[in-house]
Amino acid sequence: DRVDVAGIVREAAARARERGGKLEVTPKAAALDVRGDAVWLARLCENLIDNAVEHGEADGAVRVELAEAKGRVIVRVANRGQVAEHVRKRLFRRFVTTRADRGGTGLGLAIARAVAEAHGGTVSCSSFGPPEVVFTLTLPSVS
Repeated sequence: DRVDVAGIVREAAARARERGGKLEVTPKAAALDVRGDAVWLARLCENLIDNAVEHGEADGAVRVELAEAKGRVIVRVANRGQVAEHVRKRLFRRFVTTRADRGGTGLGLAIARAVAEAHGGTVSCSSFGPPEVVFTLTLPSVS
């Protein structure tokens, strides 16, 4: 199906705000269409946003930037903080978590990567911080 990733991101951000997260999404208006499964793409975006809210500095807002370039939809999720050195190389593997004591299973980023790849895209950590951690999702756009 044709899916508006920008709409999915805005909905995921709204749910995160309802739970107390501080988020900025830019730009606010444009639609960014891809082909795929809306439920799985929503799960991917929610994983990235929820991780940024959970692991970012308490007083910092999460920035989500939406763009389209060279036939790709790009979603960048940034928060103030850093990824611990000992998990950086294993970040997208199953069961890698930094919050096992709080119920983290270590599956969120593994699922995010699998969903991105199933849709012809990628997800990566483009900055481990400090000062910011940035996850970048790219998916083929539909014009």
